Amino acid sequence: MRQLLLLLCLTTSTTVFAADVCAPYTARVIEGTQFREVVDTADLIAAGICDATLIDRFETAKQKFEYVAVEDVVQTAAAKSIVWNRPTCPASPCELYVRVASLPPALQDAVLRDVKPSRSPAAGSGGLPSIPDHYLLSMFARHVSSVAGHYDITMQGIDRYIAATGEPFSQEATLVLADASRDPDFFEWNSPAAHAQTKSDDSAELVWTKAVAQKNFRDWEKNAVHLVATACGAKDIRTALYRAGYALHGVQDLAFHNGISNAEHAWRDYGDAPDEQGVDTNYLFASKSDLATNGTVVFLSKIRLELYQLGYAKCWSRMLAYTGRPPTNAEKKALHAAPPDISVAELYRYRALAKPFASGSAAQPTKYFVSPRWLHGNAGDFDPAVYAAILNSLLRPE
Repeated sequence: MRQLLLLLCLTTSTTVFAADVCAPYTARVIEGTQFREVVDTADLIAAGICDATLIDRFETAKQKFEYVAVEDVVQTAAAKSIVWNRPTCPASPCELYVRVASLPPALQDAVLRDVKPSRSPAAGSGGLPSIPDHYLLSMFARHVSSVAGHYDITMQGIDRYIAATGEPFSQEATLVLADASRDPDFFEWNSPAAHAQTKSDDSAELVWTKAVAQKNFRDWEKNAVHLVATACGAKDIRTALYRAGYALHGVQDLAFHNGISNAEHAWRDYGDAPDEQGVDTNYLFASKSDLATNGTVVFLSKIRLELYQLGYAKCWSRMLAYTGRPPTNAEKKALHAAPPDISVAELYRYRALAKPFASGSAAQPTKYFVSPRWLHGNAGDFDPAVYAAILNSLLRPE
């Protein structure tokens, strides 16, 4: 699933919009020189467009906050009074950061007892997180919905893994894995292999054959797992967890994308496709999500096997028991050693692909449609057994 992420934490520019546009958002986030006790993530991201330094400042301050979903807040009478008075919240979907330590003791108790931090901060397709590096672009891209995304699917997959194997991941380890599973949409937006897709060009025509696309996908996954092992060799457990979660993205996308090009994806999101509208949010969503969740279980098992075969059994045990924090945005950028390739311009370019795909595929379908799709069996239908076979080809056999 394509996750539409925001590069606010990366930009070095400060003011992008006029002060009169920025002022209301900044006022909802900052009071004097301090962040307010309750910060709505949508306000934070809007203020961050105006002043990118806010994102880095909040990254530093975030450890003092509890992340809460607004639906949790409004269920608690005592906690209602802490919600910042914003017209669109809680009437519309939004999430909050609450600086618990600054609240009166009675409200601290109410928040910590009755308002548990959300276990799935996702706004829909691609695991679009409503946290300060992603929200506004996802709304712009029309990918905000009530359906689960990468974050949620990873969480569900971990639950199934624990049930199947009896190996429990710590809560901290689970959060690192789930957070990382979204990041290829941030750092490798323009890498079709990371998303189980076939490359197309700016005219929307296919560039890769099916065989080339599948090989590139397998190579991407194998390299992603190689980086898990490399982190284990360096005894860097947090990075090993992050790399493992990052690798889950591709196998989850495989269930949803089925090898299609990004141009076809755009057409089915924004164009006049007569069927399969909403590749990530609508068409066969329940079955795709279930398949991706099971694929998460399988691939975690295969990562475990790979590490055991390489002599890193202790690393896997330490990954399960991890008690630290997730990597920060700055640490992620250092790990990838390259700037993310998602931007507003890239998002516009993605949406614009829908038009040439529509006209071109109508005239010469074989140049635009991946056929047969990667997960279609001999009968031409979506076949979970083909998905399982592809997963089995990625790493060592069981």
